[in-house]
Order: sequence, then C-alpha cells, then structure tokens
Amino acid sequence: ANGVVMNQEAEIRAVIDRYADAVLANDIATALDCYAEDIVLHWHGRHALAGSHRGKDAAVKALIAFAQRTERKFLDFPARFYGPVRGGVISREALGIGDARTEVERVLIYAVRDGRFTECWVYDADPDLIDRTVGR
Repeated sequence: ANGVVMNQEAEIRAVIDRYADAVLANDIATALDCYAEDIVLHWHGRHALAGSHRGKDAAVKALIAFAQRTERKFLDFPARFYGPVRGGVISREALGIGDARTEVERVLIYAVRDGRFTECWVYDADPDLIDRTVGR
C-alpha cells in the first residue's frame, strides 16, 4: 500500500508543479490542461462567484469572471505542499483596481486523478476583502 501512496504523492507533486510553473510563466494553456473535465472548484464567501463550479467549462468561466472582477495577477507561490491524498499551494496575488489594489495570500488545496486536478478548494486569508473586491 505504501508504494501506491508514494505514487499518488508523486503524481500530486507533478501536477501542482506543472500548474504553478505554468501560471508563473503565464502559460495559460498548460495551466488549464491541469484541470480534469469533471473538476469541481469550491469558492467560499458571500461574493457573486462563491459556491461550487462543476465541470471544466464552469470552472474556467468562473475563473475568467474572477479575473475580470479583481484584475487578479499571480505574483508567487511561496509554498507548495504535497501529501498522499491532497496537495496545495499558497498563492500570493495582487487584486483590485487602482488605489484599492492589494496583495493577498490564498491557500489552494487540490485533489488529483490521472494527472489532473479533480477538485480545488480556495481558502482566503481575508475573505471579506475577496467578497468586497469580487462584489455581489
């Protein structure tokens, strides 16, 4: 059983590293290729995009809407972590417009199957800021 766990951890590491490296290189095609067709994206909060977005099309549509509403720019991934069942990153991002622009840290937790993300949970250090920036 330990070999299976190690293989899954290696797979999780490979997908997270591929995704994070692609995002930082602004390689959107590779980043999106890390999403399974049946991915479920879970956003907490009270903003207009909060909830679960099921399927790659819905998840990508929500991510595009988030980027448009927040002018999101990825700055760095100060931490990447990998375990036998889940992996994740700490994402440092700039959000907001003009004088309201600020840097935030968000924790993204991933489930992986067959070399792609099947689920993503987003946890924000400042959920109220995200609610205000995204809007209703």
